[in-house]
Amino acid sequence: MTFLETTIALIILRCDNYLEQNGISDSLFPFPSLKRLVSSLTDEDLNSWAASDEEEEPSDIQIIRYHKLLSLLGDSLIMQSFLDLHAALFSFPEFGAYLTEYFGYFVNIHLACLLEGTDFPNEEEIYAYVEAAGRICYTDLTAFPLQYAEFRLDERVMGYLFGSDAIGAANGDTVAGASAGASIFGDVFNVERIVGDAKKIYDMTIAFRKKIKDRNDPQYREAQAEELQNLDVGTVVKDIMKYADTVLELI
Repeated sequence: MTFLETTIALIILRCDNYLEQNGISDSLFPFPSLKRLVSSLTDEDLNSWAASDEEEEPSDIQIIRYHKLLSLLGDSLIMQSFLDLHAALFSFPEFGAYLTEYFGYFVNIHLACLLEGTDFPNEEEIYAYVEAAGRICYTDLTAFPLQYAEFRLDERVMGYLFGSDAIGAANGDTVAGASAGASIFGDVFNVERIVGDAKKIYDMTIAFRKKIKDRNDPQYREAQAEELQNLDVGTVVKDIMKYADTVLELI
């Protein structure tokens, strides 16, 4: 197995173990592709996966990009589970059906907390996790409770993670402008800059949510709707990603 295949198999196993501890046995039985992946895990896969964590300068492109995205998310165990869940959902659409069947939702902060044994993070922690997730995901910041808000990773970010040369190049850490593209985009176009531009807008929405604690206040609701109308991080990231589409057309 590749590094990411092992990572995905392990996060699926953790979901299965969590459900078993809460009275639901053999949760993978109705989902053959998930069960097949988990069943194919070997000791060699696990040893190789564990050893990759100790490499100071890994050569595997998946490991390098995984740690770059994890760094953007804050390098916490909860955000690592959050990223692993997204990788599983991207690779196995059946995993989405699995999550909704047993948990009642797709990938969110609450699910990542459950898998890490933190059932009830406080409000400050939730804001921190949501802010970190917003650096590479789309979500609805008006959702309440916020820890249940569904997050969506753009497929180009996942392409970058999985080491796709075509898609990863537009988002990635190796792109230099070529031919016609050089005069338009300069010397480097990378995922960190894309995330940085989107995060400026996202931070504004987070700061606004922190100003008022009473979510039952009608005045807050009205102000929130007006403030967030043009500050949805998904829209911002989509606009920024248009540059990536243009790069793909030029190279």
